[in-house]
Amino acid sequence: MLTNWTLSDANLFAVARVGGSLFLCTMLVGIFGNGVIILATIKSPNLRSPCHIFIAIQALTDIGTTLGHPLFVFYAFSEKFVTFRDCFWQMFLPNSSMNFTTFLMLCIGVDRYVGTKHIVCYKSLPKIPYILSVICGCILYDICMKIGGFLTTSDGRVLCLVPEGLAGRGKDIWVASQIIINVAVIVIYQKIKKNLKGYGNASTSDPRKIFSSLYLIQACYVGGWVTTMVLLGGQMVLTDEVNVMVACESIVGLAANVNLMIPFFIYYTRSSVYRAEIRRIFGIRTERVGYTDSGLGGTSGI
Repeated sequence: MLTNWTLSDANLFAVARVGGSLFLCTMLVGIFGNGVIILATIKSPNLRSPCHIFIAIQALTDIGTTLGHPLFVFYAFSEKFVTFRDCFWQMFLPNSSMNFTTFLMLCIGVDRYVGTKHIVCYKSLPKIPYILSVICGCILYDICMKIGGFLTTSDGRVLCLVPEGLAGRGKDIWVASQIIINVAVIVIYQKIKKNLKGYGNASTSDPRKIFSSLYLIQACYVGGWVTTMVLLGGQMVLTDEVNVMVACESIVGLAANVNLMIPFFIYYTRSSVYRAEIRRIFGIRTERVGYTDSGLGGTSGI
């Protein structure tokens, strides 16, 4: 049931200025951290498995997602509205990156599941076609969301934020799909955890340590994307007042933005391979870490 909540333009801009400033802080940290992950993947022969490449691609799309923040901050401080139609095009790249990164998180989960459940099958997959098929799946999801957003956009005014690149029924479908993807990610990682219980310490590299970084990222993912999308879904049920919706997104969106910047810190602190390669980038002497196949789909470098 819709409420009669309203928010004045002045209050909206005040909230947006605070939220936007925090977005910029997370953007700067995220560009640095994700950029280092990308560089480490390019330079290191130890980071060549499909999962490592997916992580690097996700780092790139995480950066792309944050590129809409400067424009949002500009509009917030200049107190300027645009139409949903204009916002659709202005946030086209950041919105596409956001769609790509959330769907890719699901694909990484599926990759890890297959790598633990069907090891022989996973190792027999042709690397390049497999990676390209995942990329195509992410692009296809974004195209579907873009078509829905384009067909249901309007000339109503809005303070342009990345999610506001979609409007109307298209945005409703997008939020619903995001919630479904987020729940699927949680389910898949729980299945991975169950699969790994059967391995114990049988291999030279403990599977629990191998996947610890991904587990932690999943926990942050739940606290970031899942929380954000569930709150957005609840907010859309309660109100369709644009100012209220944008103000809410300026607040709850911070959780998702924090999630975009933390992979670097998690991989650096939890993965010996990533830590060694990152330290090497900055010229810090470190012992060479070899890549040893744990028998779990070649995941020992994670």
